[in-house]
Amino acid sequence: MKRKIYIALCAVLLAAPASARALDWEVKDVTHTITAKVGETSFTVDGEEIPLPKDMEVYKKDGYVMLPAEPLLNLLEKDAKSNWDREEGGPIIGYAGTTILGFDTEKNEMYRNGSKVELSGTLEILRGELFLPLRGWRAALEGHGYAAGAMTWDSGTQTASFQFSGQELERKELPEHIPAGKGAEPEYILKPTRKYERITNMGDGYFSAEIGSVSTKKDILDSAGKVIQSYGAGIGVEYLGENRFLVRDYNKNKEEDREKVVDESGETIFSIGGTKNIRKFSEGMAAIWTMEGDEFVDVDGNMVFPEIYGKAEPFSEGLAAVCPQNLASGEPNLGAYWGYIDKSGRLVVPAKYEACRPFREGLAAVESRGKWGYIDKTGREVIPPQFGWAGYFYDGMAFVQEKNAERSMSTWVIDRTGKKQQQKLVLKGNGLYYVNQDYPWLYSGIMRSEEIVEYTGGHSHLFTYYDADGEISGERLEWTFHSAEGLMAFQDKATGKYGYVDEGYNWVIAPVFDHAEDFEDSYAVVYNKTKQGTATIDSEWGIIRRPENLPLQ
Repeated sequence: MKRKIYIALCAVLLAAPASARALDWEVKDVTHTITAKVGETSFTVDGEEIPLPKDMEVYKKDGYVMLPAEPLLNLLEKDAKSNWDREEGGPIIGYAGTTILGFDTEKNEMYRNGSKVELSGTLEILRGELFLPLRGWRAALEGHGYAAGAMTWDSGTQTASFQFSGQELERKELPEHIPAGKGAEPEYILKPTRKYERITNMGDGYFSAEIGSVSTKKDILDSAGKVIQSYGAGIGVEYLGENRFLVRDYNKNKEEDREKVVDESGETIFSIGGTKNIRKFSEGMAAIWTMEGDEFVDVDGNMVFPEIYGKAEPFSEGLAAVCPQNLASGEPNLGAYWGYIDKSGRLVVPAKYEACRPFREGLAAVESRGKWGYIDKTGREVIPPQFGWAGYFYDGMAFVQEKNAERSMSTWVIDRTGKKQQQKLVLKGNGLYYVNQDYPWLYSGIMRSEEIVEYTGGHSHLFTYYDADGEISGERLEWTFHSAEGLMAFQDKATGKYGYVDEGYNWVIAPVFDHAEDFEDSYAVVYNKTKQGTATIDSEWGIIRRPENLPLQ
């Protein structure tokens, strides 16, 4: 069976620390054996000892071998943490992953995900632990979808056992990395301090620093760690780019008075009415949504063009995709067709496309009559519309898809002339996606496909990742997703502290932090926990600068 890179649907690889390994996966046919010997303080699964709770042992009651319920739930959901709950006078409920086990000791009934499981023998609570017959384990595994064999009993050794078979998702961890060297001491622009409850990197060397346990106040810091703006409770601040900040004052009663754009020092540049919504600045301009349509303003709030567009996208490489309110013929557009304007507001590419993407590397994907192709900045169709889908160019290559007769999609990588490279994947499942679907303009040459893989008792959404060279290995994937600006936050196994490594897993910044975030625009946020005795009492947040002699990647 072909191995692929496994990434959990909850984006574990993206959110977890860099010390967590990317995983390979394979669905395999398996057979397990459970063995329990009366009087022992553990039982075995495939020969591996599973200890019972302290001072507990396997015992017999009314002829049935009794085991605690908690390990059963862990066996059904191997990769999920189990939790148990019991309301006063109610049943005992165990949760793990997608499995819920219920035990009603008064009625002597057992349930799995709401369905009753036939139970032989009697449930029993012994010294606070719920026990059930081993035959109940067998019935629960059958209810989960496993095929369970007959129970065997050796009266001489007082040992019971049975086998169960099914399909399981096997996950293999990648080799552990042990970084070389010691790394340099961090260069702080703000040494760790307990003044701030949280610091967030806003980009371009600006930071939002929240004050107080309930984060009611905040400072805006610059790249020297200096406070350049301060705000009280009920005020939100968003960085728009180009040294401009959007300030929302929710303390004001009138909606039209709440939003304003300020400069680095906090001085008001212009206000935004309550029915308007400004987007981030790009190449000196920002689109503002109004009730009448979209308009462009410069960093001083001046309306750049007299036209108001039905819809408008940010400028990219000197051009912006817009949906004019009227076509060249004077007829209303009704949001059907898109074109491109330059920074003078001139419509350089007529509004004749059903959809347009921003320019990347001098080319933009456009849709015409349901098919996608690419145009250059003059509007010339360099690659005529012919694809079912077309992505952004990155390093001279782009992913495209062609519709097949059987309604499936074939995926290719093309160059700037439209020439196909080798075929990468005939897609199955739910197709090809940007890694960050909410921000496709952050595309960095990597796409993913998704499959739903079923196995006994459940299923998983598994992602396979590709670049222009094909499927990405787990080790490369780990670096690609966790690194930023040539460095990756990494946890030292010996000390538990975080530092930063390069792509060769050499320490660049020594592991001295309890938490380390990605670098962005040459800066990273870090913090250390402060302790008093054995208790953690607070966190100290700081900001470090990226080493200047390190090449960007």
